Amino acid sequence: MPTHIVYPSIRDRHTNNNIIERYHNSFRERDKIIRGFKSNKTAQNLINGHRLYYNYIRPHTTLGTTPSAKAGLWKLEGNRWLDLMEKANENEVPEKSFIVKVYDGNKVKEFPFNDKKRMMKWIEFNREFYPERRYEIVKQK
Repeated sequence: MPTHIVYPSIRDRHTNNNIIERYHNSFRERDKIIRGFKSNKTAQNLINGHRLYYNYIRPHTTLGTTPSAKAGLWKLEGNRWLDLMEKANENEVPEKSFIVKVYDGNKVKEFPFNDKKRMMKWIEFNREFYPERRYEIVKQK
């Protein structure tokens, strides 16, 4: 017998989708001035660029800074696009207190964290969606 998953309605007064709506409105402002895309690759490049802009360059009023700076990642100064590209090319990684190694079959990925509480929430969230993966916490010196 099939199982049905009930998702909360947007019209439910306890459901709040302001965060994603803000992102969509921000993207739509940029998208309005573009007439069309020559390929899916062009569209994907715009989406990826906007995500970088939104998470690293654009200051958010509620945070008072960019999400990346609030999370303890790179603090960009001056020409933020150029600064982001230079830091990415230097492979500069901010120092972190913890590394989470995620084992997925024969692949291993590492994710750095400063905050133990945030790291534990991240692991809990990922375990819910990827129960087959193994997570190992490594404390940095």
